[in-house]
Amino acid sequence: MSSYYQIVKPFGVIDEILKTMTRRNLSPVNFKINSGNEYLALKITPENLNNFDNSVKDLKIKYKSISTDVFEKLIQYAYNNKIKIRKITTEPIEEEIDKEIFDDYFIKRDFDHLIEFINDKRIVIKKIDLSFESNMFSMYESGIIWSENELSSSPIKELVKSLLSFF
Repeated sequence: MSSYYQIVKPFGVIDEILKTMTRRNLSPVNFKINSGNEYLALKITPENLNNFDNSVKDLKIKYKSISTDVFEKLIQYAYNNKIKIRKITTEPIEEEIDKEIFDDYFIKRDFDHLIEFINDKRIVIKKIDLSFESNMFSMYESGIIWSENELSSSPIKELVKSLLSFF
């Protein structure tokens, strides 16, 4: 079953934050990064969507967004680790830019020059769609992750953990 998750950075006693989030049905997934940082992925459900911000406003967390620089690192990581990039959504959304990205860079698997192209054209990446071991997921500029499978399951959890190291 597909799910959406919001990436946040917790501050304070992580165990207390996790207990509170679990009580509030936010189904947190904890990611401990090699750098010592911790991130949480909070599951967004139809039941908690309307009250999501209120559910977290008293917690010591910061919403994480994904900059174009981080997306560029994700593209390079995906390329180096044979993770399929299915689509990159940009702003401004221009058909000719999308076509150029696909024709000149995706088909040729020329991701080094894709990053140069993004920088030269000052393209803002809004979303990247990836596929890994038959699991599809997307990362949005807003720090939202969509996964067709539960984020807490392997191998997706390990992959997201690796990607969060670029934050």
